[in-house]
Amino acid sequence: MKKLSCVLLVLVLMFSLFACGKASQGDTSPSVMNTADNTASGDEYYQYYREHQELSLTETGFNADTMLRIDIPEVGLENVYVRQVSERMLLDTETIGTVYLIADDRYGGNRGTSDYYLLVIVNDKLYVKDLSPQEFNSPASMGATLYFADLDGDKDKEILLQEVKGMSGGAGQYLSRVYDFTDSEIKKIFTSYDKENKYYNTGFDCTLLENHMLRIDNAFTGYTTTFEVVRENEEYFQWWYDDDGDLRNTSLWVDSFNRFEPEDVDDDGISEIVCRQYTCLNNHADYSGSAITVLKYNSDTKSFYVYDAWFEPAEN
Repeated sequence: MKKLSCVLLVLVLMFSLFACGKASQGDTSPSVMNTADNTASGDEYYQYYREHQELSLTETGFNADTMLRIDIPEVGLENVYVRQVSERMLLDTETIGTVYLIADDRYGGNRGTSDYYLLVIVNDKLYVKDLSPQEFNSPASMGATLYFADLDGDKDKEILLQEVKGMSGGAGQYLSRVYDFTDSEIKKIFTSYDKENKYYNTGFDCTLLENHMLRIDNAFTGYTTTFEVVRENEEYFQWWYDDDGDLRNTSLWVDSFNRFEPEDVDDDGISEIVCRQYTCLNNHADYSGSAITVLKYNSDTKSFYVYDAWFEPAEN
């Protein structure tokens, strides 16, 4: 018993050395933390309570510079390591929480892909959210970026997650989501894909016209513009016209959000989400420009809507 007590005392002292100081509760500005490919420095094991989705972290602190390796055997997770550590996140006016993005190393690190899990620590309790999406074919990600911003005006910061799902075509394929921590639960309040793998509808319609003209319309805002697509390389237009000079297709497709960042665009103290999508005819080689959408949260409907939209033509 004495030996066990000594071991426990040593562990408590070690954890105390890694304890984090509390951050200021007044910071409500958007912030970002990018993926860092560091190596875990040690093994730390915690008991997972499935019915509450929380981990007991009594007497335990985290150092943002220390990589932790975690096992959660109840859900079959082994060799899970902290891939990314956020700064402190303001959850409400009284409580400061810390957000971690952890990656499952089941792919051995040589494929550049990981399964991600979102962890939120509040009052020495750690809440877990499996980020494997039901709305996407491939659960693994090649990288991820976290943003924090107050999107609904309640002074709490929501969690924005931008994942790289693939790099084919140059522009890449992305999955964008927003999570809110309320009532001791990590809730998803936005996703850029539905369960049928269709992109979130931003209302853009891109129409090819004769004489290398392109018309852009947005159904939600009434935005419209028509411009000439100029290319030094005439081979670019082989995607537009057939051998007889007729249009092969009259519409372009809009890609996933390659930008998904919070920004207070109307200076009202509440952040919106600025999104960017490539527009292409057949592939990213015939990229014609970027559709820009500003998403704003409606607290009454508890959903996002297109607040503003415009188009940025590609440079020649």
